[in-house]
Amino acid sequence: MTVKPTVVGVGAAMTGGIRPAGHIPHSSRRPSVVSDEREREQRRRSIVILSLLATCAFLFVLCLCLLLALVTVGRRFSSHNLTDVSSDLTADSAVLLLDDNRLDENRSTIFLPNSVFNSREHTPVAGSMNRVFKMGEQIVRTLGFRLPRHVKPVHYELRLQTDLTSETFSGTVGIELNVSEVTNYIVLHSKRLTITDTELRALLLTNDARAPADGQEIGIRRAYEVPEHEYWVIETQDDIAAGDYRLSLQFNGSLADRIIGFYSSQYRDKVTNKTRKIATSKFEPTFARQAFPCFDEPHLKAEYTVHLVHPIGDGYEALSNMNVSEIAENTPSPGLATTTFERSVSMSTYLVVFIVSDFMYRERLVKPKYGDPFPLRVYATPLQQNNTLYALDTAAVIIEHYVDYFGIPYPLPKLDMAAIPDFVSGAMETWGLVTYRETSILYNSETSSTANKQRVAGVIAHELAHMWFGNLVTMKWWNELWLNEGFASYIEYKGIEKAEPDWGIKEQFIIDDLHGVLTLDATLGSHPIVVSVENPNQITEIFDTITYSKGASVIRMLEDFVTPPIFQQGVTQYLEKHKFASGVSEDLMTELDELVTEVSVSDVMDTFTKQKGFPVVTVEVNDAQYILRQKRFLADQEAASQETEVSPFGYRWYIPLTYISSDNGNVRRMWFPPKDDIVLLEIKDAGGPNGWVKFNYQQVGYYRVNYPDSMWDQFAKALTANVNTFTIGDRTGLLNDAFALADASLLNYSVALELTRYLVKEQEYVPWSAIASKLKSIRNLLYNYISYDHITQYTRQLVSEVVTSVGWDPQENEHMKNLLRTTVLDVACTVGHPECLSEAGERFKRWLNNNDVIHPDIRSIVYTYGIQSGVSVADWEKVLKRYEEESDANEKAKLMAALTAYPDQRVMRRLLDLSWDVDVVRTQDQLNCIQNIAANRYGEQVAWEHVRENWERLVNRFTIGERNLGRMIPSITGRFTTQARLMELQDFFARYPEAGAGAAARAQALENIQNNISWLKRNEQNVATWLSEVLTSGGGGTESTRR
Repeated sequence: MTVKPTVVGVGAAMTGGIRPAGHIPHSSRRPSVVSDEREREQRRRSIVILSLLATCAFLFVLCLCLLLALVTVGRRFSSHNLTDVSSDLTADSAVLLLDDNRLDENRSTIFLPNSVFNSREHTPVAGSMNRVFKMGEQIVRTLGFRLPRHVKPVHYELRLQTDLTSETFSGTVGIELNVSEVTNYIVLHSKRLTITDTELRALLLTNDARAPADGQEIGIRRAYEVPEHEYWVIETQDDIAAGDYRLSLQFNGSLADRIIGFYSSQYRDKVTNKTRKIATSKFEPTFARQAFPCFDEPHLKAEYTVHLVHPIGDGYEALSNMNVSEIAENTPSPGLATTTFERSVSMSTYLVVFIVSDFMYRERLVKPKYGDPFPLRVYATPLQQNNTLYALDTAAVIIEHYVDYFGIPYPLPKLDMAAIPDFVSGAMETWGLVTYRETSILYNSETSSTANKQRVAGVIAHELAHMWFGNLVTMKWWNELWLNEGFASYIEYKGIEKAEPDWGIKEQFIIDDLHGVLTLDATLGSHPIVVSVENPNQITEIFDTITYSKGASVIRMLEDFVTPPIFQQGVTQYLEKHKFASGVSEDLMTELDELVTEVSVSDVMDTFTKQKGFPVVTVEVNDAQYILRQKRFLADQEAASQETEVSPFGYRWYIPLTYISSDNGNVRRMWFPPKDDIVLLEIKDAGGPNGWVKFNYQQVGYYRVNYPDSMWDQFAKALTANVNTFTIGDRTGLLNDAFALADASLLNYSVALELTRYLVKEQEYVPWSAIASKLKSIRNLLYNYISYDHITQYTRQLVSEVVTSVGWDPQENEHMKNLLRTTVLDVACTVGHPECLSEAGERFKRWLNNNDVIHPDIRSIVYTYGIQSGVSVADWEKVLKRYEEESDANEKAKLMAALTAYPDQRVMRRLLDLSWDVDVVRTQDQLNCIQNIAANRYGEQVAWEHVRENWERLVNRFTIGERNLGRMIPSITGRFTTQARLMELQDFFARYPEAGAGAAARAQALENIQNNISWLKRNEQNVATWLSEVLTSGGGGTESTRR
């Protein structure tokens, strides 16, 4: 306790109390009076001292009593003979040994030790109390988000029974465990389950090592849930020795009101006009614990024997990872069947899958180069059977190619794929039974566009790549998720190219994966590829663009600098060495390091995977040399001072440089080590004194390049003279780099805009896709400025020639041209191209009133812009009715685009309210509906208001751990450009501080708005000046077309 010091006043400063003796005149004092005053003062002091001594004595006695009580309680807690224990947490006991030497270096939380034991003998040491606290709640208090390491699952015997009518399930699970050390507790995962019985038995060895016998039952002191860690904790009455055990649990749960874990989905049968229910599952990353108690961490692989009890008849059957072993009809009761599946290979919990449905399938036999033939099936609702044929044929080609590429047989006896009516993700790579959202696997030439077809091929190729990367070899912990998703995101391009060699799919990588992640990774809100994660929300959050697209981009760069044959060999060696087990990044890099002598693959890749961001290489020129420098690229260079995350490499990179020159089109290579300040290249060896050099061939490297203005001018003139001076990839890369550098004020905006002049002659999809996106982005930023009309007019002029060239009528077998058509018609209609808007409006009215057929490739264009062409609310109602009646998922998506594009605020508010009705909008589509409305200028404000007013309701429906809910925020606020809007978002976050799996998305949303504000301050005037000069010299009006 702190005692406030006494302040003594002097003279007039003292305003109260007894005056000191010094204030009484000395001549007025009498000796007797002074003596009496001294005696009274001494008596007062004596009384105070005696009072203090008495108080101290009382407190001393009280402390002795409390100490005696604590000793008594401690003795009772330390007794080894305690058997009758209350179920109250504070009255129970457990053992906690704190041993700092047992901390695992890969763990971010404390290792939970076992009870007192001899470290050599692993036998209990009775009476030993060294560093031991026998208090049961200590286990709970010390639990982190990683399971203890002394218990590992070996095999799950799992039985689940579904009741589709009541949307519930019940089950039992027997888990064979290996306990590596003496312990008195077991911890596993459980969430949203009611566990009704827990039993633990020792296992006895038999002649069949895979079927041990039950031995002695182990006494359980108590079993309880720890909700904050999603744990089920079992404490035993006595210590149990290292060995094998079976943990058996009975449980039940709900299938309703969720779209993760084990859940119900439904669809409308058009023939009977009845709703049909199914049960399905989605467990990645941490949702298996919502279906059955389990050790829900990726490295804790085990084998599974699954028994599913389901309705018999009416077309219902059960599916799981493995092939069916037995179907027992009318078991356990009439009207039910029990389907038993073969024992699985060793796999992670998130790869387990169950489906109870009335689906039908199409089938073909896959005959791979390595391994035995196996059946491939595609399951879907009965009316969707014909829409599975493309997926079936494409998957067969891709899976055979992967077997050949990896040189490793497909490990399971069958491969099923299923189209699920309600599915939160695009697809899920569950081993042996891959599950998909319907739009990701079903293709109908009458309703599906070229882009829809490419998506189906891409998602299938991605998921089947996981059969090796992710399933056969799994990351040890979620911080290495890129080993799953980054590799699948890159390898999928190899699969698509094999199935569809005429699509030019490799060129599309830069617009589908690279450019988007370069934009995100240029912000402070980014994160390294390999990032520390611990709790379920953090784990869910890293399923993001960095993990997928940056992972894929650096792997693409890796393959390029080690060469494709070495890459393929190293990958195969990695998979062979770690199959049916887990790995980390270093394992893969070690395999490649053994094959590459020129450079350390680990040293190069660590600079791209273990720090966020990427470099910009700046090219300077003197009389004889190009001088190259590197620094971190940020969208807002002034934000660098706000960086709080320290990089282990000081934000320097080991850059694999590639280049071509005006006098030599061959690709040449050089390295830029992080320790070097500059790298030199002789001009005579690359372009000569009057030529140019272009770095980062095909934009394969994960970096940007800036050049002197004079060289940018050479690029622009070369493209204007001959579009094919550069490859499609290099043209696209130049456009992307120029505008990113201009956005960051590292290049004058006029230089970037000058580069676009050549586009009047551009006829390829990939460059147009890149620039169309950028021009629309600039136009959105300029919405409140006069230059909005100027950028609109300039874009309209740019696109006119290519619009005339591609026309409105798609052709078969012109995949890239069909994609180009959709892209340029979209941007033309966006900027008010009169002929485009007129054509879209006319075709829309004929479709709406006369049921004219619109080709699927232009259907989204016609729907989206036709509904803006003066149609009535009654016409909008007609589109809504068609949406509600439509069963084809791709067509529903196109109709949703039309509904959300209607230019009326009140109608958009009504649609937002309708999005809560699952009979109108499926739960899986609600967030997309909100985001589409926000992309409509008439819906932006009402969508933002709706989200703020209904945030708690959204969280209740999707949970705060749903990453797509968090990512909706930067999507709907992406066009905000004012300080007032920024403050609105800050206020919203302050009102709802719990971010869940959306923490990074919140930071990105705030940073994005701030970057928009900064962009306008830095660039608006420069853009306006250039546009004004160009349009003045070229003529043309400036009518306003604000959309």
